[in-house]
Amino acid sequence: MILYSKMGEVWRHSYILNNMLTVLPFAARVFTDHITYIQYLKMYSHIVKRNDFLCSVNMEVVSHNLSYRKPFKSFDLNISYQKFDNNGLYFTIGFEHLLNKNFKDMRGKNIHQEKFSSSHKPSIGWVSSNYEKIHSHIDHVRNVVGDITLFGQYGVFVPQTEFSLDAQRNWIHSSQNIISSLCAHICIENHDADGYFSAMPAYSILSGTAPIILGNNKIHRKIFSANSFIDDASLGTKPLHYEIQRVSEWINSARYDELFTPLFSDYCDFITSCDIMSSEAQRKSQLFRDRIVKL
Repeated sequence: MILYSKMGEVWRHSYILNNMLTVLPFAARVFTDHITYIQYLKMYSHIVKRNDFLCSVNMEVVSHNLSYRKPFKSFDLNISYQKFDNNGLYFTIGFEHLLNKNFKDMRGKNIHQEKFSSSHKPSIGWVSSNYEKIHSHIDHVRNVVGDITLFGQYGVFVPQTEFSLDAQRNWIHSSQNIISSLCAHICIENHDADGYFSAMPAYSILSGTAPIILGNNKIHRKIFSANSFIDDASLGTKPLHYEIQRVSEWINSARYDELFTPLFSDYCDFITSCDIMSSEAQRKSQLFRDRIVKL
């Protein structure tokens, strides 16, 4: 198996690489979300030649970058958040993060009562280095929750806390250290594409901090317990300070498995034991996609 990616460091620690793609034929060529332009040209060269088993991995939204886009019908297997009638296994970046345990479970250590008793205005932050997302949503966020503190490339600097991890997990863990000091954290998906899920609420939930989920993508309702987040549907029905404290106390006292819905637990049991080369497994994964995506 040959993996084409410009994020080799991340892929070495990937769940899907180490636990799922190992069943591919020896001659398989795997093209991921992040490939160089040279690799992009090689991809089309192999599609034309058709000498090897070809696998496409698109767990992130294809509109972000040309290197994410692939002619899916030309591949023998597609691993993607998208809908496929055949030869497609439903999987997205959020599931990769959760199954690979890229988050630290910091719950129970960060529920400090002084965070809530010192002021009627709880500290609310937003960790993001995606300027497009910030620019698109900042006015709405401030209109909904009022004052927030922005962290990341366009806000307060997020210091690197661990140096033995790959770049992706280091950003997650460094962000969690910031988020754990907040009462609540803003969570917005990068995109509302059908089936896409990036596990943004997990940054907050596993940091022991209440996530406030805004935006059009509501797939989190099928992943996380209704007790573990605040979203558009509940905002305004009760005082925000009360809701933040209630959710924080619940996620810090809950068992890990209680953070998720039974549907997501069933999906995890399936995806961790299925044969991704099986057409039946691919069909079943699409049925899970239908259940997870449709509210």
